[in-house]
Amino acid sequence: MNKKLVFKYFDMIFSGYKKHGRRPVGMRAPDVLFEYVDGNGRAAFEYDTHSKFLKFNEDDFYTAQRMFGVDMEEMEDICQDYIADKFNEPMLSKKMFLIRNLNI
Repeated sequence: MNKKLVFKYFDMIFSGYKKHGRRPVGMRAPDVLFEYVDGNGRAAFEYDTHSKFLKFNEDDFYTAQRMFGVDMEEMEDICQDYIADKFNEPMLSKKMFLIRNLNI
């Protein structure tokens, strides 16, 4: 129940966001940083193929967690599943998950 509501909420607030891949300075081929960003460059979440970390923007994470009254561990699982769904990579739901400010 909570997962479906959170997914719908994320779909609503992240409408207009798209998957974008880039290779930051210092990152060697074939590694890529995949981001889910809007037209203004605001990132919702990202996946680094070198470090294998998933990072979710902290403002969006904590807003959804408080809004839906979901405990921290369950919210992390929901976010991992959401990222895996949006990047169309089911294995991402098993990667290390971090909450960070992605829009400094």
